[in-house]
Amino acid sequence: MTYKNSPKLAKKFYCKCCDYGCSKESDFKKHELTRKHEILTNTYKNSPKLAAPQYVCECGKKYKHRQSLNNHKQKCTYIFEISEDSDENEEIIMENKNAENDNSSIKEVFLTMMNENKELRNMLKEQKESHDKQISEIIPKIGNTNNSFNIQIFLNENCKDALNINDFLESIKLQITDLDTMKELGYVNGLTRIFLNGLNQLELTQRPLHCSDAKREILYVKDKDGWEKDDNKMRLNNAISTVGRKTLKHFPEWMKNHPKCNDSNTQENDEYHSLIQNTIAQNTEDNKKKVAKNIIKQVVIDK
Repeated sequence: MTYKNSPKLAKKFYCKCCDYGCSKESDFKKHELTRKHEILTNTYKNSPKLAAPQYVCECGKKYKHRQSLNNHKQKCTYIFEISEDSDENEEIIMENKNAENDNSSIKEVFLTMMNENKELRNMLKEQKESHDKQISEIIPKIGNTNNSFNIQIFLNENCKDALNINDFLESIKLQITDLDTMKELGYVNGLTRIFLNGLNQLELTQRPLHCSDAKREILYVKDKDGWEKDDNKMRLNNAISTVGRKTLKHFPEWMKNHPKCNDSNTQENDEYHSLIQNTIAQNTEDNKKKVAKNIIKQVVIDK
């Protein structure tokens, strides 16, 4: 409330907000109760607070301000393993550091993943049935004097010409579409599909790994021209990491084919962040163990 000179009155009550004046205090108090005065003086009081924007680094840390994110990125030591070529890794990391986080398509991606997961489960079921059929045709031809299954005979005689694990990994020819597969299915299901697709290109006896006990996950891997028991699954985990790196080598090509992926107002940017979330961000030891379990289930010898 302020006072303002008037030609007719020495002083009067004046409301700047409503541009209203009067000479009596009682009239001014009535004015303060009017709807117009309440609306004009409370315009911003009840305005809903905007959700603070959230800026996320590839390492998982979140910030309210872009400058805070930029300052963090100058010191962030998070490095993801894409290939053995350090120059290529540096190029990919620098591209990722310049991108804004935008999660507007998470719901759509989630629904897509649900549908793709159903498709993956059906595919795994069909592969398991085919695998069991091949095993059932081979088992009667092998065994010991007690007519029971002998894993060493199966591996060293029936599977003596199987590929070494390294030769198998070399035979997997990945494309940029495999990167899209991981974007759509997620790290675990996407990498599982890529690995099993490679195995399914081979005859049962040509495959470099077999599991003799599903419950205890007893795994045998063909390495250096001989079958060896992979007790700690080190060979399988290394193979999974290799396939993952081979897939991520297509990252620069994907970004080249999506030139607007760093523009936060584009669909390509949504796809870019979905790709990071389902590949680099999920490249963890726990997820690799999940991939290994998925693979082991599909290479069990049905005795």
